[in-house]
Amino acid sequence: MDSQRAGPILLHEDSLQVTDADEEIFLLYSELQAAPQEVLRGLGHVDSRKNILTVDIEISSPEMPSSPKSHHHGRSSKKAAKAKPQRSKTISLDIAQDITGLRSREGDTGSVVWKASVDFAQLVLQQLTYGTSSTSLFDKELLSKSRVVELGAGTGILGMALHSYVGQYIATDMASMIHLIKKNISSNVPNANNLSVAELDWVALQSTPAHLRRPQYELGSPDLIISVDCIYHPALVPAFVEAVEFVAGDPGAKTTVLVIIELREQGAATLLLELWLKNGWEVWRLGRDTGPPSPYVAWVAKKAA
Repeated sequence: MDSQRAGPILLHEDSLQVTDADEEIFLLYSELQAAPQEVLRGLGHVDSRKNILTVDIEISSPEMPSSPKSHHHGRSSKKAAKAKPQRSKTISLDIAQDITGLRSREGDTGSVVWKASVDFAQLVLQQLTYGTSSTSLFDKELLSKSRVVELGAGTGILGMALHSYVGQYIATDMASMIHLIKKNISSNVPNANNLSVAELDWVALQSTPAHLRRPQYELGSPDLIISVDCIYHPALVPAFVEAVEFVAGDPGAKTTVLVIIELREQGAATLLLELWLKNGWEVWRLGRDTGPPSPYVAWVAKKAA
């Protein structure tokens, strides 16, 4: 079956449409319980003790076998295929973390690097560098023209890793995080002219009268909204969903949403799906061939036509 598209995202044949939140969560957590023990872990900080954390994202070319045939004295004989040496490159980012903010500000979890952002960046960069249309979750050409808004950007690591593959990337977070994101961008990718930062506090947005929201939080009309590991507590989910609705714009807008979470709190994940489906979104779960492995799940959502 040919891949379907949701904006710049390719929905391959192992992607599943989600129509029932409880059934989806049951299937995912059943899979998680059957996973190897090393997959199960606690909070997903990379290292919350360092003020400056060096993150190395390694991208390796797939091993390609050399020709299995050779000719000797005019006769063809088969030999075992030899794998060509892998080529690899490493993207190193020195990320400033606010470890004081993590410990002193209630609800501040984005001020340190989380494994989900690093793992997802590595997955996408690997696919964009060496993948094909059948082995990638993004349509590379469409992504290069896309306006991307990230919700809950944290330290800004995902935007710094992916900005060169998109048309425009806007990293958003609470006011307390803006300085940290700008500092990291300035230190690591100072010439990234298509990478910008904007304030968007979901809870503050939720309490802002509708007629004041657009002037206060103008983000344009994005092709893609990305959020990585921001769904971890049920209390924040309604504000997150409302923020997605606001940024996506009118029901007829072209915006696609990609949410990656680490499977921890079942209630938060269930509520997200329930609200999406109730509000008229079509939701798909990316398959494991191109999406992230367990303990993560990636959902793609788009307003029903």
